[in-house]
Amino acid sequence: MDRYPSGATPSRPQLKDLLSHLREGDTVVVWRLANLVS
Repeated sequence: MDRYPSGATPSRPQLKDLLSHLREGDTVVVWRLANLVS
């Protein structure tokens, strides 16, 4: 995933892309939760 400057983005296209590629049994490691939810 590409990193972009922080900012409120309700659509979160990179998160949606990540989730669309997950398969059963995959693991996602989140380094900083603040970056995921902000």
